[in-house]
Amino acid sequence: MVFKIQRFSLHDGPGIRTTVFFKGCPLRCFWCHNPEGQSFEKDLMFYASKCKVCGKCIKECPKGAIRIFMGRIITDLSECIKCGRCVAVCPNQAREVIGTEMNVEDIVNIVLKDRDFYEQSGGGATISGGEPLANVQSLELLKRLKCEHINTAVETSGYCSWESIQDIVRYTDLFLYDLKVADPQKHMEYTGSSVELIIDNLKKLIAGGSEVLVRIPLVNGVNAKLKDMEQVDAVLKYCGIHKIELLSFHDYAKNKYDALARNYQADNRNKLPPETFAQMQEFFRKRNYEVGG
Repeated sequence: MVFKIQRFSLHDGPGIRTTVFFKGCPLRCFWCHNPEGQSFEKDLMFYASKCKVCGKCIKECPKGAIRIFMGRIITDLSECIKCGRCVAVCPNQAREVIGTEMNVEDIVNIVLKDRDFYEQSGGGATISGGEPLANVQSLELLKRLKCEHINTAVETSGYCSWESIQDIVRYTDLFLYDLKVADPQKHMEYTGSSVELIIDNLKKLIAGGSEVLVRIPLVNGVNAKLKDMEQVDAVLKYCGIHKIELLSFHDYAKNKYDALARNYQADNRNKLPPETFAQMQEFFRKRNYEVGG
């Protein structure tokens, strides 16, 4: 189940890349930028600002899940089967079903369209999500891409079995590895999962000689204080990491949460002031890390 394939991506590994986003993730980070990638099933997104309340979707819905309430279109998501019939008849593109079932060959054929750009820029293909390692097709996709001599990167939270990672190591040129929060209690609170497995898998990857770029999202009020950075520094040293990328929180995903009828817990207060972000960069540079972002 894929929710997006982004061609000409410049932020998911070296060079020009095609990024394949799988649906499904075991984490629930409250600041998640891709909430449409959390569920392993299809999602319906409804953009209320585009809706003209024409009622065409009501007539088309086979389950009677759509109605008008107080002058607005309301969808009962517990009844919706994500068939897409309402999407097809909406004249204003206010409705969208997220998630397309694709086989490996379909994805590879899309990736290969830009082979020339990969060769010229040192780019390739990145699989992301969601959590790509929660998808059993990731292994087969990476195998096929390597058969085509395509550079591969995997963007992962590391929250999966070591066996899932071990299976793909030989087919992965670069791991883009998230380290969200180092403190175990905070990690559980803000992502819904433990951090111990993530750290253990990271240490094993480094010990095995894999190329890894650790990405650290900086979220004000969560993990952007000096104590938080000291804890991250301790984990990085424990794992043998020397290269990191710092990512600053943004709230661009708010419209996605609204379209999914979900509560967005993050807000402007979670944005990091530029001067604080610069201080975080300097913190790690002084400790001899190669810092991107």
